[in-house]
Amino acid sequence: MKIGLDLAPLSIFRGGISVYMRSLLEELVKPEHELDLIGYLHNDTDPGIKGLTLRHGKKISRHLRQVWIHLEGKKLAQKDNLDLFWATLYQLPLGFPGKIPIVTTVYDLMWKILPQTMNYKTRFHLKLIADRTIQKASSIIAISNSTAQDVHDHFNRRATTIYPGNRSAYQPASTNVARSKFGLERYALFVGTWEPRKNLERVLQA
Repeated sequence: MKIGLDLAPLSIFRGGISVYMRSLLEELVKPEHELDLIGYLHNDTDPGIKGLTLRHGKKISRHLRQVWIHLEGKKLAQKDNLDLFWATLYQLPLGFPGKIPIVTTVYDLMWKILPQTMNYKTRFHLKLIADRTIQKASSIIAISNSTAQDVHDHFNRRATTIYPGNRSAYQPASTNVARSKFGLERYALFVGTWEPRKNLERVLQA
């Protein structure tokens, strides 16, 4: 099976989505799965995943990277005669052939549930693009039952819950390691991006 996917999460930012996607791809490229994975990128970034075919676009301004998949990215994907397209970051290319099944992964619906916690640019982009992708997708993956329920409540669509796995690199460690390395007595560890919607201020207050 030939699967095309938007590799934007691996080149635009480093965060939970990019870690999730990299971990999944490192598993899917293994020969026993017999998948031909083709990733589309708006720049010359190499994610370093052996077995993943890359289709690079022409160098563009960082201000246009959100629309690249709808223009040059779509043209590259159409040439590859895909069996499936995976919209990894809610972006289904505009005018993409309807005969190709679409799978999208939904991480949350914050632009629907808590729009005030997002900046205007991100909120507007998600409302414009993500709503359409979720409505048109052949299948929807949610990373939690809560998100799957939100998809049903807001779009009347069924989503299949597939929980993110644990990489072997993540292992329990003694708290003494952090204390001695950074000279700490008491500490709280948060792994993720610092955003208002994470409500970290309330966590610290608690």
